[in-house]
Amino acid sequence: MAERLMTYAEMEVTLRRTPEAVRQLVKRKRWRRVVGNDRKARIAVPLDFIESNVPDDTPPSVPDDADTTPRTTPLSSSAAVPNAGQEPARPTGDARTLLDMLQARVAELDTDLRQARTTIEVLTAKAGRVEALEALLENERQRVEEWKAVADRWAIQAERLSEQRRGWWPFRRRA
Repeated sequence: MAERLMTYAEMEVTLRRTPEAVRQLVKRKRWRRVVGNDRKARIAVPLDFIESNVPDDTPPSVPDDADTTPRTTPLSSSAAVPNAGQEPARPTGDARTLLDMLQARVAELDTDLRQARTTIEVLTAKAGRVEALEALLENERQRVEEWKAVADRWAIQAERLSEQRRGWWPFRRRA
């Protein structure tokens, strides 16, 4: 079986997948990993997998009535001079798909961010209430300790009084 050594970045570009998708694919397929001198991991990817899973680079079919002239002119010199009459190049095919995918992901992340901020606000309010309740609980614990001390003093005083005072009745019984 023929293999090709590729870095994770090369696999992302070749297979057109996200970095996490590439990592999971390598783990799932249990492909051999080799660390190079540049400290980058190289994965031995079977050539038949690459051939069968690389998406086509053919652009989508263009309708006959569409304008097929290029939006920009090729540059003949190294300095680029923008033309005021030209529109900027518009994305086509795969770039449009990628752009739509990225916009959808941005919208999803924006929603997640809003939810996280709402959760943070709720948890901050709860934390404030918890701190207030902890302060009240500490005050109550101090009051309980004070009342225990008072109860202990009363118990000691009652014990002293019972030892000091003997009633006349027990003496009367003896006689």
